[in-house]
Amino acid sequence: MKRLILVALLTLPLVALAQTKTFVREYTHKAGDEDSKNSARAIALEQAKRLLLQEVGVYLESEFSVQIVETTGGIKETAKQDILSLTAGITQTKILDEKWDGQNFYLKAEIVVNPDDVRRRLEELKKDRSKYAELEERERKARESADRALAETEQLKKELAKAKAQANASQTADLQRQYVRASSTLSAKEYSDNGTAKYYLKDYTGAMADYTKAIELDPNYADAYFNRGLAKYELKDYTGAIADYTKAIELDPNYAYAYYSRGIAKCDLNDYTGAIADYTKAIELDPNDAKAYNNRGNAKFNLGYHTDALADYAKAIEFDPNYALAYYNRGNVRYKLKDYTGAIADYTKAIELDPNYAYAYYNRGNVRYKLKDYTGAIADYSKAIELNPNYAQAYFNLAFVQVDIGFYAGAILYASKAIEIDPNYALAYFYRGIAKYALEDYRGALADLNKAVELDPSILNSRVKKLIDELKQR
Repeated sequence: MKRLILVALLTLPLVALAQTKTFVREYTHKAGDEDSKNSARAIALEQAKRLLLQEVGVYLESEFSVQIVETTGGIKETAKQDILSLTAGITQTKILDEKWDGQNFYLKAEIVVNPDDVRRRLEELKKDRSKYAELEERERKARESADRALAETEQLKKELAKAKAQANASQTADLQRQYVRASSTLSAKEYSDNGTAKYYLKDYTGAMADYTKAIELDPNYADAYFNRGLAKYELKDYTGAIADYTKAIELDPNYAYAYYSRGIAKCDLNDYTGAIADYTKAIELDPNDAKAYNNRGNAKFNLGYHTDALADYAKAIEFDPNYALAYYNRGNVRYKLKDYTGAIADYTKAIELDPNYAYAYYNRGNVRYKLKDYTGAIADYSKAIELNPNYAQAYFNLAFVQVDIGFYAGAILYASKAIEIDPNYALAYFYRGIAKYALEDYRGALADLNKAVELDPSILNSRVKKLIDELKQR
């Protein structure tokens, strides 16, 4: 399956504030004998949406800078359709007017687009690779579902006309039931689309309500179950999410993204073996899915299968050479296996691909510390803090290094910052106490060591107890 590596491809330059643009389209569906008001409305709305999105696409193409990109299959294409697909997922269609006279369903709808808002939301999605890919996949599935439903209604119309002409009452009734089911999918899609827009506005409860309504209208709507699972996951209802993903898979056994997402939820419940099985099935259905390889590697890492995890991260990188997270994760395994040179290479590559990757700087700092490259470690921890000013662990590690090199005033400064961010950071109190002791601030050292032990009693070994007793005598 050809997959577009979109995260690094969209160029959305900053421009002066753009004007809000309103697109309005009308559509009239000429109903047949087989149509009810609901089926006619569903078809009219879907067609009106398509007309609106075509207009939006032309407009956004002129507003955004669109590159020619290289897909993993070696095929060049523009990102225009992908921008449009993503925008469809984060905008809502508003119905302005609708009329039904028993023969025709008239519908007037609008989409309001603010390019700056779209650009901002797309940029936010770009920062979360999984969310970006998720929206792209959901919109693809939604389009395919609507395409099938529209094609089915057209085919059923022809078959119904033929059955009626032959006066075949039994076949006519059966075809009519099939027509109702197909049009119900389009009615359900309206709620599903609304749910997706709410989901990306982080209204997960509202999204769940819309997906539930979609399921009521079409109990066989696999995408609605899947989407509701995503909303439940965001609300940390991992068991409920797994139930919905499982139902989506039951309805569509080839639903690769449902297996992948169920694997994520299982990992959150520490069911790494179950997660590996799901990621493996996702890979079987889509052998080029870099994300599934990466996440299966994570599950294997958590089970201690480090060599197997390395192989999965390598596969993820093979299918997506710009996958910063896969390099970062492989660096973690190499660090665990004491391949410090390899770990530094992977963290460096992750940083090259994502210069704002604070965790990669932090972990590279850890490796450099292991290699006694204290200058390099300090530089990396400092960069991690620059990118994330509330990174308590990075401040603590800076304090740790300062103690090692005998710069106790610096250690006190950085440990104090870690404690300011996380008042329950026991080790930060401990090392600040050690630094104060070295500077002969015995009262301050005793207070910090006592606080460290209070927060984490396991710190109180024989050496620490001896030091505390000594300080009490001073």
